[in-house]
Amino acid sequence: MARGDVISLLKDDDEFLPEKLERVYAVFRDGVDYYHNGRVVVNEAGKVLRREGFSMSVKGDEEKARYALQMIMHSSHFNSSSISVRKHILEKIDLKNAN
Repeated sequence: MARGDVISLLKDDDEFLPEKLERVYAVFRDGVDYYHNGRVVVNEAGKVLRREGFSMSVKGDEEKARYALQMIMHSSHFNSSSISVRKHILEKIDLKNAN
């Protein structure tokens, strides 16, 4: 149902940092097809407990972007709130089989 060109996923128990969507906008404006950012783990009071994960992007290669998305979705470190991807790439993935 999304109408935009870029989809940023967000789980119901996660929250984007204030600058997240600005960063996503800048990355995709540069021609990126897939972007995965690291994450900050905080407690209920908002205190940073740790930073984890990694950041990566795929630019100009739809097949590599689709592969990266599938690999991350099927890994034990999968965090959908770290994923932003062009809508046309996401539409080609079988999301029913994601863990």
